[in-house]
Amino acid sequence: MNNADNYPLMGMIHSYNASYVEQGLVVTLVSNSTVSNFNIVIPIANPEEKQIWIDVAGENDFGFCRLSIPHALINVSSIRVIIDEGLTLVLNPNYALYDDGTYRWIYFAYEHTNHRIVIIPEFLQFLVLPLFMMVTLSVAAIKRMLKH
Repeated sequence: MNNADNYPLMGMIHSYNASYVEQGLVVTLVSNSTVSNFNIVIPIANPEEKQIWIDVAGENDFGFCRLSIPHALINVSSIRVIIDEGLTLVLNPNYALYDDGTYRWIYFAYEHTNHRIVIIPEFLQFLVLPLFMMVTLSVAAIKRMLKH
């Protein structure tokens, strides 16, 4: 029986302490790219929607990232990866590679060059239309009652 992995996931392992957001949080990144910058960004307008920013570079044809993200850091149930403000295609995304209830592992790839990768929580778009319809109907009903 041959148990050899012919396509191993090979890359440097980086661990980033996010304890300044909440005690004990660590983001682990495995990538074949050179990571020059890693930040957790907390938007002033909505501090609950934390983002992960990663600057990568590489000389291979393709780069990849596999991250383990704590649930306590970002709402991992609905996230999106954006590369170069949407100008670079995210290849082979898997935003639910593995989840143990505390961390979620995600994977994605890209053509190699210098990139800014942003991982953001994504608002559940399927809720937007029903919410908009309910608000519109409520406003129409209130206006109708005020006229009578």
